[in-house]
Amino acid sequence: MHKSHSTLIIKLPARYLCKLLQKLRNPEKHDAIDRLMFSLLDNYERNYLQLKTTYTRKPRRK
Repeated sequence: MHKSHSTLIIKLPARYLCKLLQKLRNPEKHDAIDRLMFSLLDNYERNYLQLKTTYTRKPRRK
């Protein structure tokens, strides 16, 4: 489907979504959600689509 429609469908389990939503409650962990989603999309791009990553990381806040 990715090659013909340029669309990627990702199945997100309920447990994974619950974990992300719990982190949204804490304003300090909003970047954690970005990192988790980045790693998931990066795995799909590299392992299943054989693409180089298209997402550029933001510098980490300290």
